Amino acid sequence: FSDEDIQTLFIDILNNTNDLKVQEKCNATRSYLADFVRYTSRDGDGSWLDTKEIFHDLFTRVTTGTGASAVTEWKYFGKMSMGRMEGDHWLASLIYLYMNGWAGGVTPAKVFKFYRETSQEHGHEFGWNFKKKLSTNSFPNLENDIIRLLDIGKRFGDYVLKHADKSYLRPNFMLFVLLFINDRMTN
Repeated sequence: FSDEDIQTLFIDILNNTNDLKVQEKCNATRSYLADFVRYTSRDGDGSWLDTKEIFHDLFTRVTTGTGASAVTEWKYFGKMSMGRMEGDHWLASLIYLYMNGWAGGVTPAKVFKFYRETSQEHGHEFGWNFKKKLSTNSFPNLENDIIRLLDIGKRFGDYVLKHADKSYLRPNFMLFVLLFINDRMTN
């Protein structure tokens, strides 16, 4: 089976019997974009040693309390669930908005379509190929651009945590702040 056959089997056929969230479907896509999002936003609870250098500190989780009263939450995101791939979805949304412009917004359906269309090696109308790398003619340094935005997000998060309440660091607000800062830096 090709990667595309396996992707279709998992996403289109098995999903008929399972309730997969959009990001879980995206995660099943076989591409460098899926790998980049997964390993940048998750560290496998410290067990993914071969991808440890890829994990970005903006996605740090902290645990307070012990035993049954232990609570794990995002260090830099207030009110973002710890459930099923929320960090992945946030990062995928950032990449989508960075490339497509943030004025048009983002939905889970748009992110899923973005994953599907860019996971091919050729044939995309804009020449995007995220099957083996994260760059395009218009975004030749896309991976570095996204890491730069995440670095800005961490610095912003550190500032907020030092001077204000974590509740300001809501996921959508963080997307807006990073894209706004990026626009101001590039214009």
